[in-house]
Amino acid sequence: MQDTTSAASTSGVSKQRTPQPTYKHGNEEQGKDRFPLGTRASQLALIQAHHVAEILDSLHPGAGYSFPVAPMSVAGDRNKKDPLYLLTNQQAGTGQSEVLQQEATAKTQIAKSLWTEELEEALMERKLDVIVHCLKDMPTQLPENCEIGAILTREDPHDALVVKKGLGYERLSDLPEGSVVGTSSVRRIAQVRKMYPGLKVMDIRGNLDTRLRKLDDPNGPFSAIILAAAGMNRMGWQDRITCTMKSPEILYAVGQGALALEIRAGDARVKQALRRVGDWKAEWGTGAERGLLRELEGGCSVPVGVEAFIEEVSETDIEDLVRPFDKDPEEVKDDAPLLHQSGRGKLAKLHMTACVTSLDGKKQVVHDAGWVLVKGFLEAEEWGHRVAKDLMGKGGKEILDEINLVRQQREQGLA
Repeated sequence: MQDTTSAASTSGVSKQRTPQPTYKHGNEEQGKDRFPLGTRASQLALIQAHHVAEILDSLHPGAGYSFPVAPMSVAGDRNKKDPLYLLTNQQAGTGQSEVLQQEATAKTQIAKSLWTEELEEALMERKLDVIVHCLKDMPTQLPENCEIGAILTREDPHDALVVKKGLGYERLSDLPEGSVVGTSSVRRIAQVRKMYPGLKVMDIRGNLDTRLRKLDDPNGPFSAIILAAAGMNRMGWQDRITCTMKSPEILYAVGQGALALEIRAGDARVKQALRRVGDWKAEWGTGAERGLLRELEGGCSVPVGVEAFIEEVSETDIEDLVRPFDKDPEEVKDDAPLLHQSGRGKLAKLHMTACVTSLDGKKQVVHDAGWVLVKGFLEAEEWGHRVAKDLMGKGGKEILDEINLVRQQREQGLA
């Protein structure tokens, strides 16, 4: 049901593309208006940034624009040893006193900034005009002077199971009891423990090629690992995917599979260059997911899973749809943030399912919010907030409180 069309033809990335070793600078760009694209320095990040540059080039033929790629090493990539939940030191900011909520929220945002802060500093210093992010790595609250300028057509947002070479298993359920499954995501760890308590889950860090090498090591402990399908597809390694994992087995991470372009807030020059690159369905869908996550104050180390579908509808198709808002949205002005302008005049039906799972997998709350009619990005985002409140009311709050308490005790040396 995931839509894969876009006026800008942004669906997917060339499957065998490899990052170019050199970038356009200096004399090669004389007379051109440069828009440097910042990115992390991994092979996957470079592939994604070059994909964005190609799309932007195609949208502005003969305009005299250039989009050089500028990679940077960031803190989150420099530590590939520690488990993410120790590296990020995140907490869920739900169900505590106001002070503790604020502290937990701050830690969540600081944690995710391990992948974004240094790039954002270069953006604000105007060394960059755009940052290409995996949306799932971005905090739900950006620095005051930054905004998301566009979200491209989404790749497959689901998780992928990759089985060690030579083993004939086709699904996670095929693995014998005691088999070791590798992942760096607490969300995946919690959901695997819920569905398959007989399996052992072990942390695995590193770039995709490093994780695959660890998996296939004959002397290594892993029978399988779980990765984002989008990353494998973009690397051209989809032949290594054993199967794609979908609900009810596992719900994916907020924003997974989507590329976001971060810019300086209110930068009219850059906004104009990005005006046609976004996919409004991807923007509304991920907007709803990020609205949910912002309400839960979760992050990489909080086991929140989601699944969202969005489909365009016409006035003749909306009679039987639930309309959760009392009035239509106000008209969005041309100088508003680009995401607020996304899909102006469109109608869509949106379906969201979300879950919170305890770290040991013994407790899980799943909320299916059903189909609703939304009339803009801001409505989709607000619906995500409301779904999160319903999820907490069904028992998700208690799970997040327990997770927060355990982490506070760990930090204080009590656990």
